Amino acid sequence: MTKADRFEITVTRKRSDYFWGLLFDGLNNRIFWLAVLIPPVAQGVLYFKRTEGAETAARAVEIATQMAAVGGFVAAIVVAVFYFAANLNARATGHLAPATYALSAQGAAHGGTTTAWSAYRGAIETKALFILRQKQSAIQIIPKRDLSTQAIAGLRRLLRENLGRRAQVQESAP
Repeated sequence: MTKADRFEITVTRKRSDYFWGLLFDGLNNRIFWLAVLIPPVAQGVLYFKRTEGAETAARAVEIATQMAAVGGFVAAIVVAVFYFAANLNARATGHLAPATYALSAQGAAHGGTTTAWSAYRGAIETKALFILRQKQSAIQIIPKRDLSTQAIAGLRRLLRENLGRRAQVQESAP
């Protein structure tokens, strides 16, 4: 294995990293979106069947207004829940301490445990974070602020090579 195939990164997470990592992971969940979208769609379909399409435009505006109101309420609750969860994670022993990851074609090693890439269900890259999503509903949050340009490019390459389409990462500059 060459040095390019394996590299180590050390990151220090902040409370905000936990918040954004948990939020992006949650918003990338299909079940969350189904739970949000099914009620208004079902309401519209049932109304359309009951009235045989009469006053459809007016009812569509009413449903959209209700959706917006409920969406605002749900958004406030979701943000509060993720903020609470981020605070719990940040307060856990060692979670704000520097963490070292050894990344290679075999997987990601952290805390003496190596997790094979096959145990990951995907990865998300945001402007500030890499979020590695494991199959057992765990995530690893890697802030970019602590990484060199080479480390970011290497991590993107490893994620694309080992996770394929499940890696939602930016293209590295040539």
